[in-house]
Amino acid sequence: MTLGDDIQGVLPELQAAAESMMRDRWVVEKITAGGVLNEDTGEYEGAVVAVYEGPGKFKAANTAVQDVEAGGQLLAVQGAMLSLPVTAVGVREGHVARCVASENDPDLVGVRVRVTGPARGTAITARRFRVEETN
Repeated sequence: MTLGDDIQGVLPELQAAAESMMRDRWVVEKITAGGVLNEDTGEYEGAVVAVYEGPGKFKAANTAVQDVEAGGQLLAVQGAMLSLPVTAVGVREGHVARCVASENDPDLVGVRVRVTGPARGTAITARRFRVEETN
C-alpha cells in the first residue's frame, strides 16, 4: 500500500469529522441576470436561486476591516473563510451565502458573505471558500 491509498481509505472519515464541526446552517444563493419583474418598482431584477443549504463553518481570516465602494454605496468588507461539506457542489465565485442558524454564536445569524474564490482539491476534507463579509 502507498500513502495515497492510506489517505484515500480514511478520507471519508476525515470528511465526516470536518462536517461534524460545522455547527451553523448556511444558504448559498446565486443571483441570475435580470428577468423577474419587481411589481413595486417596475424594474426587472435578477432571480435568486439557492445553490446549497446545509451545515457550514465560518471563521474570520483576519481582524482588519476594509471600506470599499461598490455600486455607489460604502460597504465594510472583512476577509474570511466559509467551510462547507465536500458534498456542497456548485458553489462558485460571486455567490452569496448567509447564515440562517448558529448553534454557538447567535450574532452569526444573518451574516452575509460573498464567495471570492474557488474551493477545489484532490484529497480535501471540506470545501473552504475565501469569502468577504459584507453588511
